[in-house]
Amino acid sequence: MKRILIYVLLSILTLGCVYPHTEVQHVTNVSDQTLPLGSKENPIKVGVMLVEPFASKIDGVYKGIVIDYWSNLVYSKNWYYTFLPTSNNYSEAVEATKNGKYDIVLGNFSTTYERSYLVDFSNTFFLTEVSVLTSVKNVGPLQRFLESLYELSRVLIIVLILFIFLSLLFWVIEKKKRGYKISNSLFSTSVAMISGDVTDNPSTNLNKILFIFILITGMILQAVIIASMTDSALSNDYSVDPFKQREAIAGKTFVVVKGSYFAEVIRSLNANPFEYDGSGLEAAKYYVENSDKYSGFITEHILAERYSTQFSDLDSHLIVSQVNLRNDALAFIFRKDFPYQDEINRGILFMQDNNLSGSICAIYIGEKSEFCIL
Repeated sequence: MKRILIYVLLSILTLGCVYPHTEVQHVTNVSDQTLPLGSKENPIKVGVMLVEPFASKIDGVYKGIVIDYWSNLVYSKNWYYTFLPTSNNYSEAVEATKNGKYDIVLGNFSTTYERSYLVDFSNTFFLTEVSVLTSVKNVGPLQRFLESLYELSRVLIIVLILFIFLSLLFWVIEKKKRGYKISNSLFSTSVAMISGDVTDNPSTNLNKILFIFILITGMILQAVIIASMTDSALSNDYSVDPFKQREAIAGKTFVVVKGSYFAEVIRSLNANPFEYDGSGLEAAKYYVENSDKYSGFITEHILAERYSTQFSDLDSHLIVSQVNLRNDALAFIFRKDFPYQDEINRGILFMQDNNLSGSICAIYIGEKSEFCIL
């Protein structure tokens, strides 16, 4: 804790030294390209994707994880720059950077193959998962029991197949010895499996061995049922997560931010995106207010957790599903001919090696700072 506080103080002091000297508050839209990029007359155009906790603008002041990253990266560089807000649409921000509107954009950009043709990526600064924010309703003990039983369905199927095989084998042997009917065989083996009682003594030693295996399958069956009942009885979480596995999202419709990478993620999993034209915060609120129409909202895990708390007053049944749709590496984006890429990438590595990245993230996301690459 002391170590984190020291880093926080260092970061705050650093920020206080950087802003007054390097940020140009007023610039024309067209820079003089004959002057060095980063000079006062030709400042670096730094786009900012406004997505908390990565970046926000309050009373005209930019704050957030990526802003503090940038402040540390340009410290002692004597670069002049200006902050410019970007579109909430990630694809539009990428296209604008490609066309030279921005030299670099600070934000939570997923590194994708398609985007690499349009822009360059910085070193990854944040690792996260693609998660589902969804709304679930409380369920009764019976449904919780059935859900627990479903999770053990593979064991139940194996037990059933084994029981049928042993019963048929038992019947074939007994039929040869004493003309045993299949109905009698099923009755005897079923009673043995369920209760552990032998209603009809086997006529051969082989069938006696088979009966032992049938008794074992019965013990396994009882153990599965008892485990399911215990799990449902002891569970304090009365809400059932509908997306414990990726396959569960197939065929369903999810809200995503328009232009985001997540639309392609869920298409690849045979689900359908509804692309909301707005910020992540607005898209999350739209989903919460229309949760009866959609199965969930797809976003980074850190944002899904943030929104689940932020909108709990609108829907007390919001949860972040435990499923991880895909690992996601976040980075800044550069225009292709941006001359300071190497310097910025080395700066990111330096911050990670010296845990400055961890101290910055601790300010904004506390214990979740492990998502920052340390």
